[in-house]
Amino acid sequence: MKRIIFLMLMALPFSAMAQIPGFTKLMAEYENRDNVTVINIDKNLIAMMGADVDGIENVELIEFIMTEDNGLGEEIIAKTHKIAKKQKAQVLVNHASTEDDITLYTLGGEEEITHIILVICAEGSYGAAVITGNIAVEDIKNLIHVQM
Repeated sequence: MKRIIFLMLMALPFSAMAQIPGFTKLMAEYENRDNVTVINIDKNLIAMMGADVDGIENVELIEFIMTEDNGLGEEIIAKTHKIAKKQKAQVLVNHASTEDDITLYTLGGEEEITHIILVICAEGSYGAAVITGNIAVEDIKNLIHVQM
């Protein structure tokens, strides 16, 4: 679970503005279930956490949903992929191996990304996150270059 949170937090410099209704409904559907963690972090807390991180000042909201329950995790992942496809999100990164499956989708225009959708299955944990705010595409390219 800690690794999933870490991977989701690595995506913090990505951002977006309006919430994705399908993901908000997904979180509401699972928030009261056993073995599911739902976290909403608004821009005020983000500002306190990432004062030294470039690009973080544009993040408005981060929504996480995580579980270690295989059945619930598979449901959450499938529904999140469906939400991303319905939104016509573009796949930025897709990594699949025998141990991990990570997909990073983006929504937005040519100059600015408006949403980042992260779907991850790693080490028996399953999760998804949506990061809402605004970030220049050039900043994403620079971040990916540094991370690789």
